[in-house]
Amino acid sequence: MPVKCAERVERGEVKSQDSVLAQTDVDARWTKKGEESFFGYKNHVKCDSESKIIVAFSVADVSVYDSLEFVGLVDEKDCDVKADSAYIGTYRDELLRLFPGVRVHVCSCAYRNKSLTFEEKEIDRLIARVLCRVVHVFGYMTRFMGGVCLCVHGLGRVGRDVASKILAYNLRRYMFLVG
Repeated sequence: MPVKCAERVERGEVKSQDSVLAQTDVDARWTKKGEESFFGYKNHVKCDSESKIIVAFSVADVSVYDSLEFVGLVDEKDCDVKADSAYIGTYRDELLRLFPGVRVHVCSCAYRNKSLTFEEKEIDRLIARVLCRVVHVFGYMTRFMGGVCLCVHGLGRVGRDVASKILAYNLRRYMFLVG
């Protein structure tokens, strides 16, 4: 990035490299999913399946593989973990070695020319009953808290803003549970 800025300064397109870097988020990254490109950060959360309270979270740029964040959110107190098919991979196997008492249930993934069996579909249906509660958390944050976009630069500031939204969500959820 700074090399490109230096070249633009030499060509006279910009006055200084500092002015370009001040307007650029150097922590965010690009990734591509299917045909769509994304720039920015991802929020990973760990929720209590009964109360929908967020108990842990992590923020990373979009290029970080989901399973890396999955390992960081699970601890030895967890006995049963459910995740979607994005968390299939070698890092999940590493998690099983780190915490042998944790049962990890991950939705199956159909591939080209290989559809899911009836048993896999039934297991996925049971896992999805719990996972939909996490989707509700993100839906609430998106609809009522402006959770899709943040107007800050840098991983630290994004983490701060996400933490404040999670705190506000947890307080709101607690008030709903208490009555």
